[in-house]
Amino acid sequence: MKKEIFPADAYIVLLTVGNGDGKIHPSGNSIPTDYVYQLRQPFREDGVYIKLDTRGSKANGYSTSNLTLRAATEAEIAEYMKANGPCPALPTPKIIDNYQIY
Repeated sequence: MKKEIFPADAYIVLLTVGNGDGKIHPSGNSIPTDYVYQLRQPFREDGVYIKLDTRGSKANGYSTSNLTLRAATEAEIAEYMKANGPCPALPTPKIIDNYQIY
């Protein structure tokens, strides 16, 4: 399955890093999973490079192909703008038979 390509400046949510469901906790890493980031260069399959991490670094990223991410929602982008940088992703409702389950 081919991964989605995101352009530079796109807002994304980093879901997993590494094999399986690799989650990275915010305390101990400046690029935790389940956070909203803005890309400083296009995401392809070789890594994700963000404009700003949670500690203010402008030169950070992951250089691995084992990443899962999704496009940030409009509400998440608004939260990123309000925080002036990375912020926790918002809960996304699950849709089952056209009903949103929270």
